[in-house]
Amino acid sequence: MQKNEKNLQSHQNLQAHLQSGRMQTLKKEVHQTKLGKQAEIITTTYVEHMKNECWLWKNKNWT
Repeated sequence: MQKNEKNLQSHQNLQAHLQSGRMQTLKKEVHQTKLGKQAEIITTTYVEHMKNECWLWKNKNWT
C-alpha cells in the first residue's frame, strides 16, 4: 500500500514538474512575442523616421 502511495506521489510530482515546465515555455514564448512585436514597432518607426529625414533633406537641398 505504501509503495503505491509513493508511486502516486512521484507521479503527481512529475506532472507538476511537467506543467511548470510547460508554463515556463509558454511564458518564454509570450515574452519573445512581446519583444518581437516591440522590435517590429521600433524598426518600422525608425524606417519611417529615416524616410521622413531623407525627404526633408532632399527638399531642403533642392529648393
